[in-house]
Amino acid sequence: MSRSNDPGHYFQTSASLATGERKAAKAKNKHGKPIKLPSKILAVCEDPSDERAIFVAEAAGELRRVVLEVRLETIH
Repeated sequence: MSRSNDPGHYFQTSASLATGERKAAKAKNKHGKPIKLPSKILAVCEDPSDERAIFVAEAAGELRRVVLEVRLETIH
């Protein structure tokens, strides 16, 4: 018996299909140079040593320092 994780192989409501399309369109947005984070944001706080930066705590156990005018750095 074959198994699949492809959502196209299962019954989906119109609402879940619309949500999937909305998320796909959102993921394609490149306006404003969005920062991609691999997991949910749990907390955000400003960097006390640099007013242009913030720290972002993620559900995957990562803490990232994000310089708002530039890009991000990963702190392990």
